[in-house]
Amino acid sequence: MLYSVVNLSEIDHDLIPDCVGLHQSVYPKYAFTSRFGKSLLSTYYQEMIKDSQFVFCAVKDGVLLGIIFGGLGRMKFVSSFKKRNVINLAFTFLVNVDLWAPLIKKFALGLSLTKTKHITGSTNPDGRLYNVLVSDSAKGLGVAKTLVESLVQHLIDVNASSISLTVDSRNTRAISFYHKMGFVTSAEVGKSVTMVKNL
Repeated sequence: MLYSVVNLSEIDHDLIPDCVGLHQSVYPKYAFTSRFGKSLLSTYYQEMIKDSQFVFCAVKDGVLLGIIFGGLGRMKFVSSFKKRNVINLAFTFLVNVDLWAPLIKKFALGLSLTKTKHITGSTNPDGRLYNVLVSDSAKGLGVAKTLVESLVQHLIDVNASSISLTVDSRNTRAISFYHKMGFVTSAEVGKSVTMVKNL
């Protein structure tokens, strides 16, 4: 392996600037979070790091190649982030006119209020992959696969019954990758695809 995977606690510097840089370089331009300024994106990742029970980093020579965030249960940081940053989020939405039509369509169809819940038949908690970022320079090295496997193993260790994630339906590369990793599509709402893997 050309890199090492370490727990967040083994990183000796602030990862927020690295996360922001990775996000800005790899996230597709159609994603809402791609429209965030550096300050708002920094706040987003601070909230995500605080809420994640599991954060693993792929590092080579002190350079962050990739990072994965995950935990048990739902992503609580999203609702707290929205509440604390409502004005910035509203402004971001208003200045990006291309985002209006899909949201209006969702509201018209009532889909914005739809929530997906996984029922695995188990009393064990469900795991969740919150986010994974891999630098363009590390693509093809197996970084994403190794990070997902690390998260899955830690969820198995804490007796999680499944792991789920949400991906944009336009991100066909990611959907194909998760299928290869054993995830199946469990729901599609608008452009959001929910995928799950039983553990």
